[in-house]
Amino acid sequence: MRVYELAKEVDLSSKEMVDWLKAHDYDVKSPSSSIEDDQATAVRTAIAAERKPKVAPAPKPSGSGVVLRRKKATDGELTVAPAMHEAAALERASSDEPVEAPLAHAPAPVA
Repeated sequence: MRVYELAKEVDLSSKEMVDWLKAHDYDVKSPSSSIEDDQATAVRTAIAAERKPKVAPAPKPSGSGVVLRRKKATDGELTVAPAMHEAAALERASSDEPVEAPLAHAPAPVA
């Protein structure tokens, strides 16, 4: 098999294939050089292995780094901590909507 034919099969230019073969100790001089069938099979396998996509590390979770906590109400219901109201106010401030003043304390639960 000719080097240029193998280059077409593995989607490389003839020059890239000659350079790759020389770098891997194959005795070729030009794209019209011949290589044995078993060598061609080995080259296809090696190039396919090089092209396998590598596993990318898992992306880090994005976040503002602010931890929002809740506190318990006296009657067992959960209410939102004041820090959460402030964070929501800051979030609204970044949008184009009108901003309300953050609450100084959590609203009392309705009985």
